[in-house]
Amino acid sequence: MNRVLLALVLALAACAAPGQVEVPDEPTVFADFGFGSAIVAGGWVPITVAVQALDEPLSGYVELSFIAGGERVDHVAPFAAAPQSSALVPMTVHLPWWTDTITLGAVDEKQGRVANITYKSNPGPTDARLPALTRSARLVVSVTPRLPAGLVADAVKTPEGKGLDLTPVNVTADRLPPNRLAYESVELLVVDPANLAGADPRSIEAILRWTASGGRLLILADRPGSEWSRWLAATPATADIDVGTLTELDLAGNALSGRPIELGRIAAAAGWTSLATDNAGRTIAARGPLAFGWLTLASYDPLVFEQDEDQPHIERLALNDADDGEELLVSMTSTFGRYYLGEDRAVGKDWLIYQTIDAVATSDPPGSGGFVLIAAVPLALAVLLGPIDFFLLGRLRRRQLAWFSAFVWIALVGGVALVVPRLLQASSSDIGTVAASDLILPNLAMQRDAGPNTAAEIQPTLAGWSAGASVLFHGSQTPFTLESPEPHAWRPLDSGNTGLAALSGALFRQSPAGPGLAAAAAVEPVRIPARVWSLATMHNHGPASQTFGVALTANDDAAQTEFTLQLTGLPEGAIVRAGRITHEGREHTLVDASQTPLRFAFGTRGDGFDFEGDVSGSIQAALAVLAGEPRRRNAAINAMIDAGWARIDLLIENPPALPTFTTTDPSAQTGYALYRVLTPMPEPRP
Repeated sequence: MNRVLLALVLALAACAAPGQVEVPDEPTVFADFGFGSAIVAGGWVPITVAVQALDEPLSGYVELSFIAGGERVDHVAPFAAAPQSSALVPMTVHLPWWTDTITLGAVDEKQGRVANITYKSNPGPTDARLPALTRSARLVVSVTPRLPAGLVADAVKTPEGKGLDLTPVNVTADRLPPNRLAYESVELLVVDPANLAGADPRSIEAILRWTASGGRLLILADRPGSEWSRWLAATPATADIDVGTLTELDLAGNALSGRPIELGRIAAAAGWTSLATDNAGRTIAARGPLAFGWLTLASYDPLVFEQDEDQPHIERLALNDADDGEELLVSMTSTFGRYYLGEDRAVGKDWLIYQTIDAVATSDPPGSGGFVLIAAVPLALAVLLGPIDFFLLGRLRRRQLAWFSAFVWIALVGGVALVVPRLLQASSSDIGTVAASDLILPNLAMQRDAGPNTAAEIQPTLAGWSAGASVLFHGSQTPFTLESPEPHAWRPLDSGNTGLAALSGALFRQSPAGPGLAAAAAVEPVRIPARVWSLATMHNHGPASQTFGVALTANDDAAQTEFTLQLTGLPEGAIVRAGRITHEGREHTLVDASQTPLRFAFGTRGDGFDFEGDVSGSIQAALAVLAGEPRRRNAAINAMIDAGWARIDLLIENPPALPTFTTTDPSAQTGYALYRVLTPMPEPRP
């Protein structure tokens, strides 16, 4: 990053006056956009802002602004620069793909704005050029020259053999962003730990959390040393994986240096499997879940035998076993779903979320009083300025003051138009929320041992992830405040096909990029604009709190065609609306949501998850496409199910740990959440 910063400083100085380097006489600010050479708009984009101080220390905040939905959206983050040095501020911003102008400024705590620069796609003489934005949503990023991103991207195939549209990007370790959100557009990340010993610890932590939330990571562990273990988050499964010492392997009749991999019982119980072996049967590549992520560990050099057509090693190590994105959180079989998940999934995704918002929004439509008022105001003004003004001033013999009375009438009518709408509000302010949450939980019905249940005991910050949407109906002009149980990334929810942001004019605060990833993980709104009789919609994703427990047992006397589920820790008022359990290739449906414990039977329709256009169905449809992360988690979930785990789908009304929006107006909040809970089952009896 320092090399990039130096190059940018020299380039800007060279542009100031040809043939000589000028030293700036005031602080400067500029930005480095994107992930390597690719800037994927319509999602979270990493941006590194550099603030150059002069002879005095400089501190304050950087402000990045752009236009969305016809109004300005601001992102702010703090900075502090020592004299004659630069402060690097990593930011992660959700940029609409149609963005053509970005304004960047540095604001000193005492002096006000001290530096400013404008980036435009068509720059003028005083503007900087905004790099081209792409709508491609999938990148293959390599941080090692030993396995270039282009080779990996060419080798990636889906299970059906259909190639993906991937953009390869090669970066160095100092260009790895220290924020999990910045990796949203990355489909696969390739790292060589032996060459990354000096990487920023915050970047490593960000990558681990991105992987645990559904990312896909390929680790080359064929070099001596234990640096590879630093890239495996501390979970019971990954702690049960061992990479041996460097030795000579026999692969396809050729000698090859590598390190045998051993998968222990807990790792196998969590879904880890051998991906490649040498002729002696020793594992040299393994793949499995890291929480909800998909991790591949290779302990040999895959380029050595890449010329052998019978041994397509790079293809084997890439995304060959991962789904291609068509499998959703719940199956969508209706014509409605297929149409809106057609060629342009971005449009269909947000459109379906809007349908969900319509289902959970409880606000009443504005009454006729407001529309009568709108019509009455100009009519009253016309009457006052016309006949009333004429006869009243005539009676007072002051018609020469008609110019003055016009101002009086306009002020009077304007005051009425300002005050009366607040008195005629359609209803109180209302909040509707929906969320899709994935959790890995121990099975409380199992005894604690060193078996499958141990594999579920992952630290809560890695084993729960959520994506959601909220709709805020403003019954008056009183603003909302946000209380989120976890540090989430928030963005306005766009309609996609029209390019109109449903929430704009908002200010988003990014936490300091200090020690620890949590300080840079959240992007939360500072203010939420309020306009009477208006809707504001927002999308969020991030960690999910594990606020309840599950105890799942199979009834032996029913040949495992029935399950009983005991839920613990649900708050008062939470209602299970639908449920399903998937185990050993069969689906068991909730029989009666009112009983305790819940009973699930095979071959019974019960309270299912069918899309029928009702509130339950439309919520499920939208939750299926709330974000890309639920899709990315499918590979890890399927691996755990193949290893004998049970998947529990629950649709809960008034669930725990939803973000809360508060207002001083009387308000009502309606919430739904669809949970995918992964929990282990006892191993089969011998």
